[in-house]
Amino acid sequence: MDENDQKAVTGDWVKGKTLIGELVHGYIESYEQYSSIVKIMVTSSDNEELIGKVIRVDEKNIRKVPRKQKWSEGELLNLIDLALSTREEKWFITLSNELNRLNQSKKTLGSGSVSSIIN
Repeated sequence: MDENDQKAVTGDWVKGKTLIGELVHGYIESYEQYSSIVKIMVTSSDNEELIGKVIRVDEKNIRKVPRKQKWSEGELLNLIDLALSTREEKWFITLSNELNRLNQSKKTLGSGSVSSIIN
């Protein structure tokens, strides 16, 4: 089964439409118990008033966004800012660890190439 065919869970990035057809993109903050309603933190929309707000959307109107395999340093820094502003501690830690791994790999690559140039 493809990752995008699986049910979206809390923290997943999704895109979809509201009941009145507004396009939204964001991440799932939570599911409402005993219903198909999902609460989404909107990060972009064709209705700018929705950006930065949590909205309720029926899960049949959303679709999971494919997870990007590798983030650039700038993307990670932006996501870390978002995690801090939304007080998502686990996400912050995950992103910080990924940034540290990226920086470590840059240092390893950088030191290897410098020594090969010197020798």
